[in-house]
Amino acid sequence: MHIGLGCALENLLIAASAEGLEYQLRLFPNPSDIPHVARVDLAARRKLDMSSPLYAAIPRRHTNRGAYDTTRPLGPIVFDEMQALGQDLPLVSVRWFTSADSRRNIGELIVQASEAIISDREQSQDSAAWFRPTWQEVQQKRDGLTIDAQALPAWMRAAAKVLPPVSQEQSEQIWLKSTREVQVATAAAFGVLLARDAADNANRVHSGRLWQRMHLWAETKGIAMQPLNQMPERADRERSLGIEPRFSNAMKELAGDSAWQAVMPFRLGYPTVAALASPRRSVEQVIAAQ
Repeated sequence: MHIGLGCALENLLIAASAEGLEYQLRLFPNPSDIPHVARVDLAARRKLDMSSPLYAAIPRRHTNRGAYDTTRPLGPIVFDEMQALGQDLPLVSVRWFTSADSRRNIGELIVQASEAIISDREQSQDSAAWFRPTWQEVQQKRDGLTIDAQALPAWMRAAAKVLPPVSQEQSEQIWLKSTREVQVATAAAFGVLLARDAADNANRVHSGRLWQRMHLWAETKGIAMQPLNQMPERADRERSLGIEPRFSNAMKELAGDSAWQAVMPFRLGYPTVAALASPRRSVEQVIAAQ
């Protein structure tokens, strides 16, 4: 949740600058009001900066869960420029996995975490509750995962909308197959967002800010990105159940440095299919719900 709030906050700050507004940001300004994540004070300035490429990319940025182009590697400059986007965010960073061996290792961990989620019936059911298979549910909830967001071929997307919904077991196997054979198999590289304290909400918000900057920058370069949260979700589950910390330990190894903690793995590469928009609530709906 706080990573997502960081993404929204970064959009606001980028838009403010582009629209000619100066801002002052304070995170968690009221210690007695924990849900109050940020306060942003705005003031007009003389010059507009509507040329920001990140600002222009905001409405085009979508998570792409489809296959990436395995014939187009990402050059080192991509990772250098994305890393530089967080120079003013000292609490967060990113670690890259670009070699064949490192990609294979992290890919195997992601698949194994997916299998562990599926074998845990309660966690799997909780995850499945976020899928919106029908138009009616999409319009009612305005959140979650949809058929359109799965980056399926057009014919398969159309068929999935008219045929009866598949069972949870079938859906799980489709997800696992897609994770193994599409998302992991075609990633040009993996990255892991890092924080000084992955359990601290301010660190999580800054992680979201960095993620949003990187994803917007990638959009301007025609590069696709997708979070792959299976490992951190499974690590949280291990802590809640008090069981063997298999993926908690894996996350520590992914950080690569005891001064950092892993927050969120992701993949990137050049897309082979366009990513469609996911449902979102309007500003008016969000404000009315407060």
